Amino acid sequence: MSLFIRSLTIFLFFFLVSTSFAHAVSLINGGVISDAISTPGELDSYTFFANAGESVQIRVADTSNSAFRPRVFLYRPDGSEVTNTNDFSVAQIICPSGKCTIDATGTYTVVVADWTSNTGTYDIYFTRAPGANEGGALINGGVISGQIDLGELDSYTFFANAGESVQIRV
Repeated sequence: MSLFIRSLTIFLFFFLVSTSFAHAVSLINGGVISDAISTPGELDSYTFFANAGESVQIRVADTSNSAFRPRVFLYRPDGSEVTNTNDFSVAQIICPSGKCTIDATGTYTVVVADWTSNTGTYDIYFTRAPGANEGGALINGGVISGQIDLGELDSYTFFANAGESVQIRV
């Protein structure tokens, strides 16, 4: 009697339990973190605190110029999914938008993965308003020069009274 093995398949499973992200890295408002998906199927997790009604923007940019295609998932404090998105070189989530609202106060979780099973390096940018102020205050009639890297978010603040008109040009 002879046995033939027709095929052998090896699976690697990566998973995160949505209610306990023990190894998650805290995102800093107005900050950037450089990281990598180094194993096919890997999931990287990050957290941030937000109050209901606040606005957030999360952007993940491929810095490896490889086949890596970032995908971003956003989870509420209770572990339910808010939204997810992907793009070719930069994936972003903006709340509030048609698909996304910060509707509960607490710690939110962001999970970064590849759209398929590629690997690569990336930068993750995070801004929450009110509170983000990386570029400083805008001055009436003033000019600020700056540079934006792929996926980067620069945030500024300004003061205005109710009813005043504001014009900002980039």
